[in-house]
This record gives sequence, structure tokens and C-alpha cells, in this order.
Amino acid sequence: MRTALRWVARLASLAVAVLFVLFWWHSPPRLPELSGTLRWQLAAMVTGVVGLLVGVWRERLGGLLALVGFGGFLLLEGLHIRTFPNIPAVYVMMLPGLIYLLAGPRSRPTAA
Repeated sequence: MRTALRWVARLASLAVAVLFVLFWWHSPPRLPELSGTLRWQLAAMVTGVVGLLVGVWRERLGGLLALVGFGGFLLLEGLHIRTFPNIPAVYVMMLPGLIYLLAGPRSRPTAA
């Protein structure tokens, strides 16, 4: 079961990363025109996507990076709009990171 979850998370991560790159390529952000808050949000989003890609090889680290990145994005968005952000796409993008954390290898106790 854990192996199946890992593969689902890997495939979903690759799909999210490909879509992110395609959207970026189709309409790249004009960085000099962005405000400071939007730059930080973009950095958090990129960190989340990079975390998903890292999770293909290192599930726990990638899942943690993805959740921190997307969580940071949502936190900054919530501070900006002064309410709870309702962005379903970001929550869907967080799912592979959660699966990585749940299905990733557990640390084994070391022998004394």
C-alpha cells in the first residue's frame, strides 16, 4: 500500500511541476513589476514545487519542503487579503507533499 501511495505522489508531483512550468512559460511573471509581497509568494510557490520534485527521491524532505512552501504561500496570501485564502488549486498541489510525509520511509531505530 505504501509503495502505491509513493507512486501516486510521485506521478502527481511530476504533473504539478509540468503544469507549473507550462504556466510559467506561457505567461512568465515580470519580476521587476511585482511588489515585495508577490515576490515572496512566488518564491514560496517555487519552493513548494521544488519540494515536490525533491520528494521523487527523498519523500520526507520533499514533502516537508512542499508543505512549507505552499503553506508559506497561503500564509502570505491570507495576510494580504486579511481572510482565510480559498485557493483550491494550491490545496490540491499540497496533496502529494502530504502523501510523501505519510507514506515516506520511517526512520529505523539504530542499534546500540
